[in-house]
Amino acid sequence: MIDFTTDPGSIRPIQMSNAGGVNNYWRYKVKVTVTNAGNAIVNSLYFSKAPLVFGANSIPVGSITFETLPAMPLSLDVGDSVVATVTVTIGKVQGAFTYFGIQRMFEDADIDSIWDAAEFSDTFELVISIGDKVIYENNPANSAVAFGNRNVSATYNQAVTVYAGSAVPLNRVKWKVLGAFKGIDYTFPVASLTFTPATAQYIDGLNNRVFQAVAEVGFVSAGLYVATASFYDDDNDDGVVDVGEASCSFNLSMTVNPVYAIDLVPTEVNFGQIAQGASVNKEIMFQNSGNIQLNNFSWTFSALDKAPDQILLANLTHSLSFTPDPVLMWEYATSTVTLSVDAAQPPGVYGPSGPQTIQTTDGTAPTDWANFTCEIVTTGAPTFQLASGSLSQEIATLSFSATAPDNRYFMSAWICPGTGSANISFVTYNEFGEAVGTVSEQIDSAGNLTSSGAPMAVAGSGILDKVPYEHPDHPGEDFYYYRVFVAFDYTFSQVTASNTRIILGNTSSPDAPKNRVWFDGVQLERRRDRSQARPSAFHSIRTICSPTSKQTLTGEDHHNEW
Repeated sequence: MIDFTTDPGSIRPIQMSNAGGVNNYWRYKVKVTVTNAGNAIVNSLYFSKAPLVFGANSIPVGSITFETLPAMPLSLDVGDSVVATVTVTIGKVQGAFTYFGIQRMFEDADIDSIWDAAEFSDTFELVISIGDKVIYENNPANSAVAFGNRNVSATYNQAVTVYAGSAVPLNRVKWKVLGAFKGIDYTFPVASLTFTPATAQYIDGLNNRVFQAVAEVGFVSAGLYVATASFYDDDNDDGVVDVGEASCSFNLSMTVNPVYAIDLVPTEVNFGQIAQGASVNKEIMFQNSGNIQLNNFSWTFSALDKAPDQILLANLTHSLSFTPDPVLMWEYATSTVTLSVDAAQPPGVYGPSGPQTIQTTDGTAPTDWANFTCEIVTTGAPTFQLASGSLSQEIATLSFSATAPDNRYFMSAWICPGTGSANISFVTYNEFGEAVGTVSEQIDSAGNLTSSGAPMAVAGSGILDKVPYEHPDHPGEDFYYYRVFVAFDYTFSQVTASNTRIILGNTSSPDAPKNRVWFDGVQLERRRDRSQARPSAFHSIRTICSPTSKQTLTGEDHHNEW
């Protein structure tokens, strides 16, 4: 038995437009798969055409062609298939109707190119609708798609209905973003607006399909944003909105809601040492971390405590001006706070006390807070206990805010002890200028090291490098510069200390007062990671590379000498 099947059995090809007679004709092609589903070879496969008809109107058989490779008539073994391309040519004056016609594939047993009832065959229906394609979204006016008010840092969907506005179906409906969401001072990335489904869609005549507009909203400035997009029927499947292809362009709008937020950069503000009866001004930095400009800032203060004493609210004031004004999205600004101390205020460390709150009356009135700290000292600054022949440098206590195990520090310096000895020390002092903790590394003229620390422990020490040094005032004497370091663990606490200093000292015997020592390249650093066991290397761009006795262009020494 011989049988033919077509895939699919009934073909309704995608309809086309006559483009209003702009071209002389249109050609449309559809592929039909013919399979020998019987049990014997088909020796001569051929076709029989019929006109496509609507009432008294028709598309003649001369406008229909069938093509195969190899060309028909052809042989078809059992189970084999061949693809036939059916081409319909439509004239520009063809009436706008839907045309039908039964087409037949058959075994031309008598090879006369005419189907006889005794010859095995199979048929399929060919349907063509002629007319103009129309596409629109939501309504024929292609009105704007409104997302409405939306918050930042989220993804939103908005339904968009796309219609085939005539009886002619839309073959390959695609979308294209013509312009990303744009506001007054910001434009979204193009990729932040998409549509689903993302693939081309078929929409039958006078029917519709719902798409979802998908907007990814980052942390952007507040305000109205407008985008432009298009749906189009991509007849030639080239991804371009071509002239003659049905398309509709429309706007999408979205209002991004404001976010009011303010962040103080420091969470702990140290006013430092303040003498009785004195005052200190502190510029405190804050950030507008919202998405809309802010102004109208003010502070709400709390007393600073040191039981049983207090620094009262009246002693804290702030300037009503700030810089810049207004503060734009993500911008930093400063506010000046003044802490005044009464002449009879008891000395000691006050705080940390809070919350000390900064706020603005804009929008939802955002706030942030910090703790304030200060140390009141008796009139006249404390006299720090320094040995004769020492140089002191105060270090900001915030440098030592890290906690264990990330509080390892390396202190290093180039030291030339000459014929005597010298040391480098890290010392903590209380509010009265008394040393309450120290770690030190000393080196003598022979290069011998002596480490000490109390109550802080020495976590490591050594000599990193050694270079010869000849001083012009000591001809013939063999001096050496040593890069000495000491490691220690330390976290600042106002309970035990008020001040931290690095001290460079000449520790030569007092019986030889003319012994001179030299220092160079002093460095204090916190280790980068827990595997670091030595200070970082000097680099010519950032720090002094090696000791020198030459003077600068202004006549100053490169090194410290005493």
